[in-house]
Amino acid sequence: MTKQFGRYEVGQPIAKGGMATVYFGHATGVGGFERRVAIKVMHPHIADDPEFVAMFLDEARLAARIHHPNAVSTLDVQTGEEGLFLVMEYVEGTSLRQALRQLRKQGQRLPLGVALAVVLDTLSGLHAAHELTGADGAALNLVHRDVSPHNILIGTDGVCRITDFGIARAEARLSSTQGGVLKGKLAYMAPEQALSKPIDRRADVYSAAVVLWEMLTGHRLFRADTEAALISKCVLGTDRSARDLCSAVPEDIDHVCMRALAVEPDDRYATAAEFADALECAAYACDQPIAGARQVGVFG
Repeated sequence: MTKQFGRYEVGQPIAKGGMATVYFGHATGVGGFERRVAIKVMHPHIADDPEFVAMFLDEARLAARIHHPNAVSTLDVQTGEEGLFLVMEYVEGTSLRQALRQLRKQGQRLPLGVALAVVLDTLSGLHAAHELTGADGAALNLVHRDVSPHNILIGTDGVCRITDFGIARAEARLSSTQGGVLKGKLAYMAPEQALSKPIDRRADVYSAAVVLWEMLTGHRLFRADTEAALISKCVLGTDRSARDLCSAVPEDIDHVCMRALAVEPDDRYATAAEFADALECAAYACDQPIAGARQVGVFG
């Protein structure tokens, strides 16, 4: 049975987290207009926190400015009797996290060409957001803060999209009030972010490199039994290259990944676009084709 949130029909839940539940939905209008959407409804105890709501709405407005094929569009933000909810583009497919988990169960890795296509799409979406400016032309300095397999969607159309832009700061506040950060999120944080230092777009570059490393190897880069131990590993970084675990990874591609994983932000690529350019050049240098949409869509 569907519920009605204003002009939106809300159907079955798609996912649930500590902050909200995401539902499949439809936007309806005159003349039989209909569009599939994803509706993220904040949990009531979260929506009752004025400071959290203000933070969420502020960043949701920024995220709504992003218009790029590799970023999930934020279409609307509403409040009503049903609470606070965010309306987003619906992507037919699966998350990179789910795809990697399924491959691990089968003892397999993403094909190299597909892994490159996934991270290049992700970097393209990130760069568009990082370059966002306000009405006065000034840079908005938007940083995702939570680039991870959970927030990368592989569409059945073969296009990969970064999602939940602007939500991470609100989630970080929620985690701190509940006594810590989820370990799954922490494992992708740049060292400066794990230390609660000021961050810029290079933190997202680092996180995207962690995702790439894990796709190349089929393993997690940082693992620990406790949150404190995991923070320590994240802060120290790694000198373990993807080739150390998987000799099939081309040296040129491995070198690019390791530079993006540098502990010091100044030693990384300055932008997501620069990281993407370096990856494409490395793939060309070692005659490694980058997968097309049909090949990528198989994993969506």
